[in-house]
Amino acid sequence: VMEDSSDTILYAKDMDTALSPAGAVKIMTCLLALENTQLTDEVTMTATGVSGVTDGGASISSQVDEVFTVEQCLYAIMVASANDIALQIAEHVGGSVDGFVQQMNTRAQELGCTNTVFPDDNQHTTAHDMALIMQAAIQNESFRTIAAATSYTIPATNKAAARNLTSKFTMTDTGSTGFYEGCIGGKEGYTEASGSTLVCAAQRNGMTLISVVLKG
Repeated sequence: VMEDSSDTILYAKDMDTALSPAGAVKIMTCLLALENTQLTDEVTMTATGVSGVTDGGASISSQVDEVFTVEQCLYAIMVASANDIALQIAEHVGGSVDGFVQQMNTRAQELGCTNTVFPDDNQHTTAHDMALIMQAAIQNESFRTIAAATSYTIPATNKAAARNLTSKFTMTDTGSTGFYEGCIGGKEGYTEASGSTLVCAAQRNGMTLISVVLKG
């Protein structure tokens, strides 16, 4: 648990232990996209992104040559955790997925992360590093807006009818037992390798706290 304005660590347990970030990696994906594109830029789906539809993970069933705006893509990533769109944004921003991964690792180092390696067989981060990434993300007004959304509609595209996306993030869902007043948003994730992960931030009475749980 880190206080945003002073970087004060209020609580920590194994915060520098290397663990898997699971879906929380998408926070960095969105941050890089926001820093390197305009929300109105158009993104055209290629085989790279569409490969994320058939791998069994979360997707919005995008199609080759389907066109989205960057803004629509970022809502798809944060609200629907869409792997197909995350892959396409990676290619769009980085020229290739590998190029984007290099950008992610460079940006992590710039933010002061000391033990973060993004997508490869050895992907890992630490709770402290994820807190630093989330801290940078919530400084971006567009990220805060997108992360706080509980639902979003992507209008009809050149290939498909309108899509209604609904977030599974419990802390911003007023109908959930996990609802937390003042939560700005974040990402929950789960894989067998990572366990449950949570990266989130909340603001109350002028104070912003960032909280990370890995291997829950």
